[in-house]
Amino acid sequence: MADGGLDLAGVDELYQLDPAKFVAARNELAKRLRNDGHRDSAEVVRRLKRPTVVAWALNQVARREPAGIEKLLGAGAAVRDAQAAVLGGADPTRLRELTRARRAVLSALAAAATELAGAAHHAEVAATLEAATMDQKVGRALRAGRLSKEVPPPSGFGLAGLPELPDPPPRRTDQRDAERRRQELEQANEALASAVQQLRQAEARLDEAQGAVEAARVAAEAARAEQERAGTAVADLEEAGYDEIVKG
Repeated sequence: MADGGLDLAGVDELYQLDPAKFVAARNELAKRLRNDGHRDSAEVVRRLKRPTVVAWALNQVARREPAGIEKLLGAGAAVRDAQAAVLGGADPTRLRELTRARRAVLSALAAAATELAGAAHHAEVAATLEAATMDQKVGRALRAGRLSKEVPPPSGFGLAGLPELPDPPPRRTDQRDAERRRQELEQANEALASAVQQLRQAEARLDEAQGAVEAARVAAEAARAEQERAGTAVADLEEAGYDEIVKG
């Protein structure tokens, strides 16, 4: 027991149960506390609301990925500070970077919770995570894994009730940049055409060389055949002369 008799472990177990089993388990815990003499704690437990499907899914994610929840809440605080700085005249670049980072963390957690709650609840899951980055009470409930219902953020606004700044539009390319890039493209095209021409010339020279090699090979084979024929004739003459000497 802790907190004046409130069974914190038992309360945590309640929020891990399927929502359909929450009420029966809650009443049983309240009864046990009352029987142990902790009437105030029993009354606190008895008033606990059964989590909605969205709240239950987010509670499970909070228990499984506490580091991700801390990262989300920290990103929310960083964005709020950056928004205040922008209102004071600071460059909004840092705010945009932090907003994108917060959005990435939120999307990852929302995807994990949506797998549990179902695709139909994705918008509610994301909205509650958004609200947790703005409302400290919601953030504490999420961190503890004890949400009881989904919480929509202010409609149309980002953190701290301020609109999120859109990314800046792409810089317009001035005429000098366009002309420079056009010239670079023309030069690249000319270099490519020259390279293609050189390649074709090299291929033509290669064809000529291969033809000369083939002609030389044919001539060598003809010379080799002639040499063989001459060798055979000499052998025949030598043999004929040897026969005459033997007969004489």
